[in-house]
Amino acid sequence: MNFLSPADGEKVRAIYDGDFRGLPGVEPFNWSFVSNEVASAERRSDSALPGHSALDVNFFGSDSAVIATQTLFVQPGAYMFRMIGTADGGGQFAGKLHWQLTCIPGNATSTLTTIDRFDGRTVTFQHPVDIPQQGCEAQKLSLVGEPGEVSTLIHAQFTGLRLEPR
Repeated sequence: MNFLSPADGEKVRAIYDGDFRGLPGVEPFNWSFVSNEVASAERRSDSALPGHSALDVNFFGSDSAVIATQTLFVQPGAYMFRMIGTADGGGQFAGKLHWQLTCIPGNATSTLTTIDRFDGRTVTFQHPVDIPQQGCEAQKLSLVGEPGEVSTLIHAQFTGLRLEPR
């Protein structure tokens, strides 16, 4: 964060580059994306998107995949995870996408939100999360794809990721 301009520094909170604008930074403290035969993810700019930038995801549904990750250092306490997302494709028997927070080194995992509606509408998600006092010195925020009964392409976009005290 010390290398950001003052304007960009104001946009950074617990989740770095939660609008997927492509702020400078190195992994694991910036986003790491997968691109393979199971899933692909990249930043995308589009004037039709909320905030005009997002994480653009294609999950092919054939196997489980960690699609995007970022390491966080959030103090213990009560937070609200917020995000704007849209997904299309899929269907009743398609897989699911979910955002999760995993404690490091404790490995306790909290599911923050599950995307299982694929109607192309933009939806705001929010979910409370508690960071414990012990065994959670750092956290890994991840977008995970889980296969369904049928391998089907799910296309999704996410922006506005926030982890705010509540």
